[in-house]
Order: sequence, then structure tokens, then C-alpha cells
Amino acid sequence: MVVLSIIGVIVFLAILFASIKKLDTYTDEKFGYQFFDSSNIALITIGAWLCYFGYDWYMDAVKEGSDTLNGILMMAIGTIFYLLQIFINFSSTN
Repeated sequence: MVVLSIIGVIVFLAILFASIKKLDTYTDEKFGYQFFDSSNIALITIGAWLCYFGYDWYMDAVKEGSDTLNGILMMAIGTIFYLLQIFINFSSTN
């Protein structure tokens, strides 16, 4: 069963990668802009990490009854990264 799970994950990742490359090729031909280049992926990844760890920090602070502002700020900065990426994508296409 473990082998089938691993094969399933590998097949899923291969299909996901092929779909992303196909979408990226299409948007490059249609709009002259690649959505999935390294800088875009880095910005999305950093935003996701900030939101995830900010939420984790916030929940720990709620459980302990301490200051929750640090987690809220991290989530806000992560959200700003996401919004910045959306703005870059919209402004780079026609």
C-alpha cells in the first residue's frame, strides 16, 4: 500500500508539473509573460511560509494567553506578498 501511495504522489506531481508548464507556455505565447518563473514562485513561497508560521505563532499565543500581535503581523506581511504577486501578474499582462 505504501508503494501505491508513493507512485500515486509521483504521478500526481508529474501531472501537476506538466499542467503548470503547459499553462506557462500558453500564457507566455498569449500575454508574453510567464507566471511561474523563479521570482514569482519565490514570492508566493515566502508569502505562504509567513502566513503559515504567523498562524502557528498566533495560535500558540492564544493557547498561552500571550501577545498575538506577532502572528497577526506575520500573516499580514504574507498577505501583502500575495497581493503584490497578484498586482505584478495583472500589471505584466495586457
